[in-house]
Amino acid sequence: FDNSFFELVFERKNNTYPYKIYQYKNSTPIISVIRGYFVSFKELDDSFIDLLASKNENTQSIIPFISKEHIEISNNYSILNYSFERNNPDVLKINFDKFSGQEGILFKESYSVEWKAVEYPQKKSIEIYKTSNNFMFVKPDDSADKVIFYYSKSLLDYVGIFVSLFFL
Repeated sequence: FDNSFFELVFERKNNTYPYKIYQYKNSTPIISVIRGYFVSFKELDDSFIDLLASKNENTQSIIPFISKEHIEISNNYSILNYSFERNNPDVLKINFDKFSGQEGILFKESYSVEWKAVEYPQKKSIEIYKTSNNFMFVKPDDSADKVIFYYSKSLLDYVGIFVSLFFL
């Protein structure tokens, strides 16, 4: 165990069950606002792995995603400045400098069709693409300076909430 990657956050010194809890020091944020190489596939099969291998790359530097139309944007990989706010698990607000049209936002949470995204200041819905590692990717317009992801509950979600409240 190499504790240079971890920091101790809690220790219980009990003779019967002593234990320590560590936290990873350099965890990656739940989102990345990046300029890089984005390429779409009609379905994610072995062809995208072949593409990565041919360029000696990995899915951190190439973001493969599913789209019916062909999209390919190639830039040197860089992470852009941004800030985000998530006071509610169903809403994520991301602020950044205006885009040039060559950037994207990778939301590192499991893809679901219930997630929606809106770019500002246009207040326009934008498509969320499913990536190779089942995350979500959006490509805002060049005039965007904010994106809000929100989870739109389905009828089944509301039925589950109602049943839970009914049996409390």
